[in-house]
Amino acid sequence: MRSSFRLALVASLGALLAACATAPKVPPKPDWQGRTHYQRIQVPAWQKPYQLTSGTQATGTMLKRNPAPVYPPALVAKGLPPVTVTARLSVDKTGHVDAVWISKYQGDAAARAAFEAAVHQAAMHWIFVPLTFMREVTRPDHTVAVATTAKPFSLYFRFYFKVVNGKPVTGSGKAAASAP
Repeated sequence: MRSSFRLALVASLGALLAACATAPKVPPKPDWQGRTHYQRIQVPAWQKPYQLTSGTQATGTMLKRNPAPVYPPALVAKGLPPVTVTARLSVDKTGHVDAVWISKYQGDAAARAAFEAAVHQAAMHWIFVPLTFMREVTRPDHTVAVATTAKPFSLYFRFYFKVVNGKPVTGSGKAAASAP
């Protein structure tokens, strides 16, 4: 009895492991309903990033606060197809968004101003960890200190708007690796 139990257990475990090894690796579908997702999209090649000098390190640019854009209430009942707005966010040296430039819009042309305004209103309330450059400095007394300098920066985000079962859904997410 014990040997048949062991044999069944080993066969079950073997089948389970084989199933795990052959399971296709399908990335999970994003769930935009009820939550705001954020990820940066690729910065265009023409935009020159800061160049780090020898001995310099940079930290920051992570989101601390990012309220979701609001689907324009007057447009919910219209049943518009999904809308995508790509925007460049300019962030000051304290980490606050100080400007929003819309670089691409995909959606109903008549509703463009309302969706762009929703992106602008939400993004102006986003807060990032400031971009900070650090480098070691040798003082005249030969002690070493760390000098820090905060700098402004820009990032690109893609915002999504759609209506699901009569309810507005918004979010922001990463796009394919192409310039906006």
